[in-house]
Amino acid sequence: MFVILGLAGNKPEITKSVEFINCPHCNNRQFWNLIHEQTNFSLFFLPLFSVKDKYFKACPICQYGQELTKTEYTFLLNKSI
Repeated sequence: MFVILGLAGNKPEITKSVEFINCPHCNNRQFWNLIHEQTNFSLFFLPLFSVKDKYFKACPICQYGQELTKTEYTFLLNKSI
């Protein structure tokens, strides 16, 4: 008998912000993407529970990004709703 365990990443959840942000990398002023990445523990390729969450904001032009805390992400996300 064998058991298949593993960690799998989901497709990132991407939302647009509602305020213009100046990119320090490409100097463009755009609505940035808010990104939520989630890593799940899986058993026989079925995700069971979330292990790790990462939050980012990224420039849509040059893909420069900054990691956010969960509170910063939810604050920006609530502004955009």
